[in-house]
Amino acid sequence: MSSKIIPPSPSAAEYATDPTGKPLIPNAADPFALFNDWMAEARAKELNDSNAMSLATVDADGNPDVRIVLLKEVTPAGFVFFTNLESTKGQQLKANPVDAHRATDAALAGIDLLTQDIQIKRQ
Repeated sequence: MSSKIIPPSPSAAEYATDPTGKPLIPNAADPFALFNDWMAEARAKELNDSNAMSLATVDADGNPDVRIVLLKEVTPAGFVFFTNLESTKGQQLKANPVDAHRATDAALAGIDLLTQDIQIKRQ
């Protein structure tokens, strides 16, 4: 067993600022506009799938199922991705229209985590 002392975890304030003290998450009256700003910055820094996000659903037994989808649009109504409604995720979303999705961009060290009701639209 090591005798090294584990350093304390950073505080919420330390997590929310960069080394210069600049806030990483500004107060934003419009979180969708802030997310769009982050996405524009991510696209400028990361050419490969900056719009990739993890999408989690549950199956009929309540077991989680996670996969990567591509974010197509962000509006005040929510986040848009396209899928085959006959796919496993399409069927899961029809049966239980709630998901959790996470967009992470290592180039920005930014993470967005959301859970919302899904509106399925056929096009």
